[in-house]
Amino acid sequence: VITYSKKNQFIASLFIVYGLFMVVLTSIDSLEAAFAMKDLGLNESSYGLLVSIAGLGFVIGSIINIKWSFHPLKAIICGMILTGIGYFIYSISTTFSIAAIGFLILSGALTFVNVGYTTFTQKNIASNLLGRFISIFSMIEAFGMLVLITAFGVAAEMVNVRIIVQIGTLLLF
Repeated sequence: VITYSKKNQFIASLFIVYGLFMVVLTSIDSLEAAFAMKDLGLNESSYGLLVSIAGLGFVIGSIINIKWSFHPLKAIICGMILTGIGYFIYSISTTFSIAAIGFLILSGALTFVNVGYTTFTQKNIASNLLGRFISIFSMIEAFGMLVLITAFGVAAEMVNVRIIVQIGTLLLF
């Protein structure tokens, strides 16, 4: 994997960028319920509806991915940018409606990131190396998630959750 990464620096770089994106995304996501309930004042039913709207975003994004085929790198880049925009809208929202728009955008955009990433890896990494390659990068990604989720959680206890979500959104960009 190390030898392959040195020979294919672009592919390895893409895995690193994707991994960092997922680490930050997961860290923001870990504060999602607290943010929705504390800062937006949503009750459990409203939060459940918000999560359902995110599910709708995934369905819409999936339909778009099925209907129009995008180049994997374009899908990844556009998806990452739109996911960041969706989370930004969510992080500055003060009402359920604005939060729902942010959720719809970010969840729909995430389908582009995931489809683009999966397609790219399947097309560019030899099948005999694919499992090991993904496993090693995923292990590093998981460690990063543990560290950043813990840091975000501690920071959210010391500062306002909204501020930490907004900092996470800036990191996502």
